[in-house]
Amino acid sequence: VSASEAENTLVLWSTTREFEPVRLRAESVGRIRSLRFLNDDNSQILMETYNGVLRGIYLVDVFKMRAALRNQARE
Repeated sequence: VSASEAENTLVLWSTTREFEPVRLRAESVGRIRSLRFLNDDNSQILMETYNGVLRGIYLVDVFKMRAALRNQARE
């Protein structure tokens, strides 16, 4: 996973080419300030945002994202 503060985008990359990189824009939650994996299996990402006044903390479930992408590809 990577993030661009300038574009306010989180990108989920596949190291096995299971899917194309997925870009998630965080426009409504403020600027992405930091990302970190919470588990050894890289299944959850903690994303911290800041909009100048409030700080937001979000949990991104990577396994659920990948499953949703696989389902979309089948449709």
